[in-house]
Amino acid sequence: MADITYDWEAWRGVDGAYHYVSPSCERISGYTMAEFMVDPNLTLRITHPDDQAGLSEHYRAILYEAQNQPLEFDFRILTAGGATRWISHSCMPVYSADGQWLGRRESNRDITERKRMEERLHILFHNAPDPIVLFDGAMMFRDANHAYEAMTGYSRTELIGHTALELGIEEAQDDESVAFVRALLRRGKIVPPYELLLRSKSGERIELEANLHSEIIAGESMALVAMRDITERKQTEAVLRESLQKLAELNELKSRFVSVAAHQFRTPLATIAITTENLSAYRKRMDDARIDGRLHTILTEVQHMKVMIDDLLHLTSLQSEGYVIKPERFDLDVACRAIVEQFQEDPALAHTLRYTSHEQPVSVLVDSRLMEETLTNLISNALKYSSAGTTIAITLFTTADSITLSVSDQGIGIPAADLPNLFQPFHRAGNVGQVEGTGLGLSIAKNAIEVHGGTITVESEVGRGTTFTVMLPRKDET
Repeated sequence: MADITYDWEAWRGVDGAYHYVSPSCERISGYTMAEFMVDPNLTLRITHPDDQAGLSEHYRAILYEAQNQPLEFDFRILTAGGATRWISHSCMPVYSADGQWLGRRESNRDITERKRMEERLHILFHNAPDPIVLFDGAMMFRDANHAYEAMTGYSRTELIGHTALELGIEEAQDDESVAFVRALLRRGKIVPPYELLLRSKSGERIELEANLHSEIIAGESMALVAMRDITERKQTEAVLRESLQKLAELNELKSRFVSVAAHQFRTPLATIAITTENLSAYRKRMDDARIDGRLHTILTEVQHMKVMIDDLLHLTSLQSEGYVIKPERFDLDVACRAIVEQFQEDPALAHTLRYTSHEQPVSVLVDSRLMEETLTNLISNALKYSSAGTTIAITLFTTADSITLSVSDQGIGIPAADLPNLFQPFHRAGNVGQVEGTGLGLSIAKNAIEVHGGTITVESEVGRGTTFTVMLPRKDET
């Protein structure tokens, strides 16, 4: 049978001399059966110089240790024609029935094409654009390509023989995950793409999509994991999710806005309709004073609707993406003093306005009209919801980075339940009673401050008063 086998078979005696060599030796090595039979060292002599020491050690193990297990060794030979061929060599000790060692049987297979393919795969592995790693059942790195080295900042030398957890590349590997991977290696399963979070040597977080499948390499189960960096994709997805959420919130706000606006307009319209019907039906029974009273009611409601429409248009303009502020050099201290003086000149004022500034001048680069509107609105609200005789404190102070303006009153305060929605259009606190208002002023103020990159906050206690605080970044004015 050995004469017709494709592989190069041979039998050696205890002394190492050939007792038999199959004809395939000539096809593989270029040397004849006769040449091998007369020269027991021919195989060693035609072995590539770099592999001779390894083959000699292999022969020594068989000859002098007489192991019962087959030994395998891959090496290169130089054929009679000068070509290099890869040989997969396997030999098995042979014993007689009474246990006497008779020699060994050798089998040599030409694996040159396989080795060439492995070399091509090796080149593809290490030069693949995506990171690829190979690890064993203990989750230790056995190999990693250049892309993985570049991504993590670790060299192959630093990786091989260690786990990702030891190196801090993975933040956690629980027992269940390790057992899961080992089970996959045993069963040879291919894992559907999964997402993985790694940390590079420099501490950068990297989000990856990984594909894992098992390979039997040199008789050992290995996990081959190919990865793709999806950090940018994840960031884009996060932005899209945030945008969609904001869009949903905006749609909800618009729906609520339309609903509330319709309600707000319905009340004055209803008053106008009823008053007009009364005038039409009972005008002849009314004297001039009663007619004038009805007309005054209609005019008041029309004026109220006009204010709401103007405020709505202003708010819509501020909230539009195309809104552009008109910044100019502006002394906020001078503006605050002027607005406070205007209120103080009102003969009907029944409050004390106290203005304090810790710096003069307070030069800022802002849209002066929006700033004046905001301060006027905050002072008007403080007066509106405070009892006569109380004090309204307006304070302006600065730091190197910001400007803070606060308006404090000793009025009715705002219930805690109303605070979260206080800056929503048309929202009015539940304790305002009959005090008139559109519920749009604070929404306008908030948007006016935010288009400048600032913030407006509120602190309040029912029955004690309220403080609104505006904070603006102090930008370079040059």
